[in-house]
This record gives sequence, structure tokens and C-alpha cells, in this order.
Amino acid sequence: MNVKEWDKKMKNGCMVTAVIIAMFAFLLFCPPALADYNFDGFSVTTRTNGTVHGGVFIDYEPWAGSETLNSTFDVPSGNIKWAYLYTGIWGGTERYEGWVNVTFNGDDTNNNLGPIWLRGQNDTNPNVWCTGHGKHWMYYNVTNLTTAGSTNSATVSKINATDSGGNFDGRVYGIVLVVMYEGGDNPKDLRYWINDGSDGLNHVYDHDAGTTYFNGTVDIANVTTANLTMVHLTAYDPLVNNGLKFNGNILNTSLVDSNNFELNFWDVTSYLESSGNDAWYTRCGDYPNCSFVWSDGYAGICNAILVIEREAVAKPDLTITAIKPYHYEWGNESDIAKGDPWFNITNYVNVTVENSGTEDAGRVEVKLYAADELIGSETAESLPTGEVTDVKFDWVPEGSDSLCWTDTAEGAICIYTDTNKIYTLRAVVDEDNEVPEANEENNECTKEQKVVWNGYMADEPLETYAHDVVKGGILYTTGDGKYQSGCSSGAYGTKYYEINYTLDISGSTRLARLYIYYTWAKPNYKAPKMGVTIKTPSNDVYNLDMDKSYNDIKGDFGYYRLTWGTYAYNITEYVGESGIYVVNVTNLNDGDDPDFAIEYSFAAPAILVVYEDTTSPKREFWINEGADTLIGGRRGDGGFLDLEECKNTATFSGTIDLSEVKTAALGVASPWGDSMDDDVLYFNDEEMGKGVYCGYSSSCNAEIDGISMNVGASGAQLGIATIDIAEYLKEDDNEVVQGDDGDNMMPANAFLVITSEEEREKIFDTGTSENPYPSIFGMHNGTITPKYNISVSRMYTYSCAGTGGHSEYIELWNATGWFVNASWKGYKDDWHNLSFDEAFTLEA
Repeated sequence: MNVKEWDKKMKNGCMVTAVIIAMFAFLLFCPPALADYNFDGFSVTTRTNGTVHGGVFIDYEPWAGSETLNSTFDVPSGNIKWAYLYTGIWGGTERYEGWVNVTFNGDDTNNNLGPIWLRGQNDTNPNVWCTGHGKHWMYYNVTNLTTAGSTNSATVSKINATDSGGNFDGRVYGIVLVVMYEGGDNPKDLRYWINDGSDGLNHVYDHDAGTTYFNGTVDIANVTTANLTMVHLTAYDPLVNNGLKFNGNILNTSLVDSNNFELNFWDVTSYLESSGNDAWYTRCGDYPNCSFVWSDGYAGICNAILVIEREAVAKPDLTITAIKPYHYEWGNESDIAKGDPWFNITNYVNVTVENSGTEDAGRVEVKLYAADELIGSETAESLPTGEVTDVKFDWVPEGSDSLCWTDTAEGAICIYTDTNKIYTLRAVVDEDNEVPEANEENNECTKEQKVVWNGYMADEPLETYAHDVVKGGILYTTGDGKYQSGCSSGAYGTKYYEINYTLDISGSTRLARLYIYYTWAKPNYKAPKMGVTIKTPSNDVYNLDMDKSYNDIKGDFGYYRLTWGTYAYNITEYVGESGIYVVNVTNLNDGDDPDFAIEYSFAAPAILVVYEDTTSPKREFWINEGADTLIGGRRGDGGFLDLEECKNTATFSGTIDLSEVKTAALGVASPWGDSMDDDVLYFNDEEMGKGVYCGYSSSCNAEIDGISMNVGASGAQLGIATIDIAEYLKEDDNEVVQGDDGDNMMPANAFLVITSEEEREKIFDTGTSENPYPSIFGMHNGTITPKYNISVSRMYTYSCAGTGGHSEYIELWNATGWFVNASWKGYKDDWHNLSFDEAFTLEA
């Protein structure tokens, strides 16, 4: 029997239909009762029943809380014998009235379709049951309007309210289509009952329970399955676990778990009787105890459908019951994704496959497509009858950042582009029909999934601003700067901040930069408009133009889609003397410039100086800068990203002669980086430590050979760190990684400084003899590679025949820094030898 279990209220967004098939024998059509208003409602009675060699199709659109509801129904092929459309409208109370429009396949003129005036307690429409406080349930005979083997559509929408207060609610409960057809692609022998009405259980008049009957006889020996479908106009809140019985047997109603419209079904095969079958329902938590605490005050039951399949050849029936896309994991308890899929990183899709047939299935192939492009093919080695399995796929949809910008002297003009994409995911089981099935037409399912850019991942590598060689080093300081929160209303244009920097510059300035690290720029997708000045120790004041900006945004999801970033200013020509520099930052947008933010905050701004001093050793340096907002640690507000997805990189391109390296120092700066373990630093894939940053909440100094970094005041909300990385240095393309594992930080600067070995001074050179005689003069270098360990205490010089030749000076060293020397003492004692102060061993 080809029956699928619905995921309640289509929570997974997958339209799953139950198609039930059987031999046409007879149809008993009950004339519809005239309807009007009754607070307690109308009994659910049989509208039609019989047998069919074909199928019964049931599909629905759940409550969306809207005044317009659209639905499509993929009706199977076959000869349609009977089709009814059901829909419901919430009036608000029985006193409110209004007009609603109902269409089916675009028809709003035939079969009572079109505008209908719902009048609550005054309603007299023959196809409307109105119950309780304005719950309308309507039915339409659409047999002649339904197209088999095609997609049929229905739309229900509120037109207007007509009660004096205009209070008619008009939200649509849901839409149900039931089709009984003969023949089709895979007909089955079915016995069916289709009951409808609108039983309004309520506590007001102690209308606590009801029963719907499926009269007639059943050949129990020939039954393979029996399924009961129930439609609740309003379901249970609080939960009523035992709210349904079939022939006195309790059915679990814990899945009927909302106060909204629900359609669910139960397997009642084991409870079926040869005659007198019925379904009993209640609103009470422990009937007849109907305490309001444990019972639903109002519950509406409007459809009960029983379909029995008679014995057939045992075959598997493979169906896709759910497509579950997610980034981190699927929450089985909540039935929602922990992290929606994001562009350009690995996501996952679980495809739920069920064997609802009567025979076990062997090896089953499942394929997943996105926008008709194959994502992958996976297999389940076996799927026994009645079993369900999830098949997992990796999915990396490709997309682009939603933020770009144009730099101006006063700030960045950001441009937001909607790069979101809606994919149609299509899962297919046994696409090549290798498994003989009871129904070969129900092997696929589709789901639409929106994918967006997540800017909290590491998507903005720090760029190299400068790479050069200098006899000097790097100074970096935030002075007395602190984190500054956004401007308040009415203060735009006059709100400014003043930061003082004490710079002790050795020698001259090779280059100097000012960095302003901003955050929470409002409104969404805007960056600050800043006026920035610098006053030198000589009291000269200069207006600064922004040189370059780096901006980042989390993306089109969640709350607070605000821009973060770094503004960089070239201040080389203004920074040349030691003393106090004063930087002034002003918000220039009072709300009249829509291109910019009107409010923002920033961490302590910093000044960077590369100084040049002839007394310093030669150093090669790299300065990388940027802005990359990170939230890892599987935080929900960050999209459940992992540390591995939140590792910002800065590459120091170029080739290094490691033999000439004396020291190698790394410096990093990250607004909102701190000393917690969730901030992690790496160099060339080696972890340098967790929580290595200082300066976030209190002042600190971080100095190393060639780099001096300083956070001068508490409350800067900026972290700095310096690390000796000489042992991890590579010959080319060294890389530093700043990773976030749940803290939230914005890596903005990375510096690499390599100090070279100094050239050895020429201690002695014999030069050319004034009175040449046979000799070898000058300085002579060579390499000693012993084959055996040699103990050394002195060196002997062989003189040329007839001369008093000797060596004046010797030194030996190796790559590890070991060094010894010896000098000639004149023509005395053993003047042919140069003696070392201490003996040593040259190792093989």
C-alpha cells in the first residue's frame, strides 16, 4: 500500500502526499446536510464510501497565519470519480462577518467557488459549517474541475470585513484536497470512507467528545493495511496524548501538538473490525476528567478518512519523507536546522527514506539534486519494511558576498546586493528503478531552501599594505583611546572623540598609519562618515583623508545586520618627531546623508609607525591590515559556525633565506580579541596559543625584537599579541591565522619582522707585504667538515721554506651560533701555533 506519513504541518517544507489505491466497486454518496451556525458544531458523518481499484489522494496546505493561502496539489493520473476541496476561515468571534474568495484551478464562478459571505452566528451558506467563536469550515465539490496527472491549485483569501467594527479576522486555517480516482499508474484494491463535518468540542457547554462512524462490513482476512486520517481545525493546546481511539483502542495524539490546523494519520490495521468501526475523539486530557488545566478548551474535528488496502503482492515502497538541509546538525527534537546552509562552506542535507511497502528492500541508491544539478549519490545497504533511514549529503553551494563599497575621503559608501539564492532541492530514491516497488511514482521529493552569505566566517583575509627592509622597527599604540559607543540622537555632527598618543620615535619615520576600528554602524548596510584630524607635538593640525577602508557584515540573516570595519589613514608626512599626538574623530552625518551610517561605535584607534634608525639591525617587515568579523564556537547567533570556518588569514608573501635569519617576530591586533581560550593564534599551521591577546579590558605592553605594541588605557576593547616565531618560519609565503571559537572578534592587523644576521667585521687582513717574499697573504675562508671527532686546542702554521711565516688570527663558527677565536702572540715561545683559550671538539 502506497501510504506516506506526513511530517506534521509540513514542518520540513516538503509536500508529501498520501496516495492510497483500490478496486472500484460502488460509491455511496450521502447528500450534504444544510449548514448554518452551531456553537457545538456538526457531527462528522460519512459523505461517501465504497471500493475502488485505483487510489485515494489526500493533500493539504497547513496554517500559515495569513489572510491569503495558496496551495498546489500534484494529483496522480487516473479517472477521477470524486473530488472535494475543504478550507477554513477564522472569523475572530461568531459576531464578526466578512467576505472571502475561494478559487480552484483559477475558477471562481462554478461549483459555488468565488466570493462567499461568511456571517458567523448568522451564517446560512449551505456549504459552510460555522462553530464556536467564529470557526468556519467550508467544502466544495470540484470533481469536474480536478485534473488528473497534473498540478492543481487552490487559493483562499480574505476580501474585507463587513461587521460594523471591521473586526473580521479572515486568516486561513488550511486547505485540503481529497480525490478518489479509478485506475492510474499503480492501482490498488481499496475500501474507503470519507467523513466530514465540523465537531466543535468546547468547555463552555461541556461538549467534550464525539464519535464518527465507518459503517459497513470488512473482510478482515484480506486486509493488509488500514489507515485513519484526521483533520483538526484547531488541534491541542495543551497536549492531549490520548485524544483519539479507534474501536476503543487508544491512538497516540502527541503528534497533534499545536493549537492550529493539523492533518495527521494513524495506522489502525491491528484494530480493524469486520463491522461497526468508529473513531472516538475528545478534547480532554484524561477523559472524562476535563479539567481545564489538562484539557484543550476548544478543539475542532472536521474530517475523518479511513482507507483499507486489501492483500497484494509483497513489494517494497520507497519514498522520500523529508529533506533536511542544515549547516551544523539537524535538531531531531525541535525538527529544525542548527544553522541554515551558507555559501562557500560545507553544509549537509539529510534525506529521510522510508520503506512503506510490504517487502524488505536491498541496496537502495539515493540521489540529491540542487537546481537540477547532481550534488551526490549515496546508498543504504538495506531498508527493511516499515523502516526509515537518513542518508547524509555534503553540500557546498557557491555564492558571493553581499557587501561592496566605494572609498571616499570621509568614509566608505557601502552597497548591499541581495546575493541570496533559493535552491530547489530534489531527492530521488531508486531513480533507475532497480528495486521493484509497489509504486514507482512516489520516489522523489522537493524542498526549497534559501542560502545566504554568512560574513561571520573567515571571508576577508588581511591584505599586505607594506613589505620592505629597514634598519629600524615597528611601533604600535592605542594611546589613551577607549571603546566609544554610538552617538545619541541629536548629537550628530557635534559628537567627537579625542585620543592622545605619546610617540618616542628613534631616528626617522619610514611610514605611519592611523587605524580606526568601528562596529555597530546603523542603519543596516552603512558605514561611518568621519572627520579626522591629527595634531602634532609642534601643535600643527592636519585634516586626514581616509586612505583605505575594509568593511565586513554578517549577512542577510538574524537581527542587527550592521557593518563592522577598519578605516586606515596615511599619516607618514605628519609623524616625524617624538612627543604627544592628538587625534580627533567626529561623526559627520547628522542624518541628512543616506549614503552613510548615522550612528556607530569603535574600539581604541591605533597609530602604527615604522621607524628608521641606523643603529638598529637590518629588518625585513610586512604590514597586513583589514577587517574580518568572526563568530565561531557553534554559536546560534553566528549561524553555528565552527572554529575551522572562522580562521582569518594573513599571508606574508615572499622568499626568505633562513640561513640569514637571526630573529623572527610576529605581532597581531584584533578588536574584541581577549585572553579567553576561545581566541586562538596559529603560525604556519602551528598553534601559538589560546587567549594570547592582552589589552581588551586593561592596558598592556607586548614587545619583541623589532616590534613594540602598546594598549595604553583600560576599556580599549582591543587585543594585541607578540610571538617569537623563528622556529616555525618557512622559506616562503608564511601565514598567520587568528581564529574565533565563540568569542566574537575582528582581526585587523598582522605584522612580521625578521632581523638578519649582521655581517662580520673584518678583524685582520695581512694585506700585501711591503717586501714581498714567498708567502700567502690576505684573509682566507674555508669550511671544515671532519669525518671523525677532532679535539682542538691550537692551530699550527706551516711556513714557507726560508721564512718565518705564521698566521695572525683565526676564528671558527657554525650555524648554531657557536664561535671561537685565537690571535698570534708574537715571536716568542711556540710562535708557530695559535692557542685557543679552551680546548674544544669538532664533531663529525
